[in-house]
Amino acid sequence: MVAETIPVTVAEDAAARVAELGMQHEFEQMLEHTRQTISRLRQLRVTLEYDPVHPKDDPQIVIWAHREVGPPNGSPDLPEWEWNAWQVRTFPPQVFQHFVLLTVEGDVDGR
Repeated sequence: MVAETIPVTVAEDAAARVAELGMQHEFEQMLEHTRQTISRLRQLRVTLEYDPVHPKDDPQIVIWAHREVGPPNGSPDLPEWEWNAWQVRTFPPQVFQHFVLLTVEGDVDGR
């Protein structure tokens, strides 16, 4: 799938949090980098998530990268590690502390 055609869904509370932080530009950079670098990407979904253990902590903006299911017995694919390394090289801690990438194979409904 071409990166420009990857559907992106952003939950209202996540969009509001990005706006509250004043980090729209950085958020767009993260989405574009994800589109360009995550293999087998089918869709992006962005949510706002609270830590159930520490509910008073600031919530995280989670970029869920839904991917096609990979080949069985393939070599390990660790896109989160590569994405995190890019994020740390690209943004100061005041920015990257608010965002996390999680990859999921299959659609939202698990297919």
